[in-house]
Amino acid sequence: MTMTILPLYIGFWLLFRGIMALGISIQSKSFGVSQWGWMLVSGIATIIFAILILANPVFGGLSIVYMTALAFIMIGLFRLFWGFIKKN
Repeated sequence: MTMTILPLYIGFWLLFRGIMALGISIQSKSFGVSQWGWMLVSGIATIIFAILILANPVFGGLSIVYMTALAFIMIGLFRLFWGFIKKN
């Protein structure tokens, strides 16, 4: 049962994190931040990977591991971009 629910939990969590990244990047644009585009790209990529995880939760295998890893990398890049922007 855990093998079927865990991909759904991670997929929805990453989907919400990607939507949050989109919102923060659009809000950064309205504040006049020049590097908001990179945050937007990482948010969109996270949403795409989350949708791919949610589309195939039952089949699992290496594809779900790769999609999860790439989504976490995109969220990490978003956090780095956001940290550099907040520092300035």
